[in-house]
Amino acid sequence: MRAIICMSFFIFLMSIQSVSAFEVDIGQSTNHLWEKKYEEMIDTKLYEHQFKSWHHFIQKTNTCKVTKKVKVTVNYCKIHEHYTTEITHLDIMHSKRHN
Repeated sequence: MRAIICMSFFIFLMSIQSVSAFEVDIGQSTNHLWEKKYEEMIDTKLYEHQFKSWHHFIQKTNTCKVTKKVKVTVNYCKIHEHYTTEITHLDIMHSKRHN
């Protein structure tokens, strides 16, 4: 089960990094005039897992939801009239605290 979760997480990461509409060949020596058009923080649910904890000598089973926080930034070049997208991984968060 853990292997399936890890594989789906890595596939998700690779799909985020490989997103591009098309390649634009502008050249390395040209200047750009970038303008930030869009920026958003996105929380994406990755998976859930269960863990056991003890509270007053009673064992409980809790569910922890794991989410990934990413920042998406879209920039526009006024000179060449094209867009670039930057996706930055910020954090992985657990809904409950556990070992």
